[in-house]
Amino acid sequence: NVISRVEDIDLRSLSAQMGFTDADGKRRECDFAIKEGEFVRIAIEVDGFDKTGRGSGMTFKEFLDWQRRQAALTAQCWHVLRFANTDVDKHPETCADLVSQLLRELRQKGDRIAELASKSEQLQAEVEGLRKTRNDHNRQASEARKGLRAELDAERQRAEKASKRLKDLEGELQKLEHQRKTSHIESSESNEALNQRIAELNRSREELLNKNAEEKARVEERLREKERQAKAAAKQVEFL
Repeated sequence: NVISRVEDIDLRSLSAQMGFTDADGKRRECDFAIKEGEFVRIAIEVDGFDKTGRGSGMTFKEFLDWQRRQAALTAQCWHVLRFANTDVDKHPETCADLVSQLLRELRQKGDRIAELASKSEQLQAEVEGLRKTRNDHNRQASEARKGLRAELDAERQRAEKASKRLKDLEGELQKLEHQRKTSHIESSESNEALNQRIAELNRSREELLNKNAEEKARVEERLREKERQAKAAAKQVEFL
């Protein structure tokens, strides 16, 4: 009479005389139960004032048993609705409305929890994606640092070779200058050849100096660019 009036109830979720165990290990039965998924759990109990016919209602022992029964259902995550026999017989619409209200609330709660769980999974996936991106940036930054160190080592080796070449040229120039000052060669042709050699060495020296200066400028510009890239990557990693 009541259940048939409950709005949008799925009768497949309804069971009568549902068995359960209380805290003392005692097997009990609930009059009716509605269970849908994980979050909709409604226990319906129909109570009479004087089940034993004494005309005095429950004894203290029966009251204690009734409380333990209620506590066991609640502890097992059941939402308990208790109706008096009189209300079930004379006011079934009111009883059905209460069941419908609780059923609706629990379904909405379950939907919200499912939605939050889905969003949580999406956020977790996004976090994992951001972590992967951060790791990729860190790996790229590490590879870039290795590449930069290799470039610097190569530039340092070229600079050392250029410095040695320049030192050799300066040494040869000094020897030729000394030779020109101390030479008593009277042949103008020999002096002319010496002067030409000195001029050639001076030109080579100037070319090497200019080349070193250009190479140094290029290296410094590459270093500045690498520093800008490293700062940009660091900002991205910090954001992640």
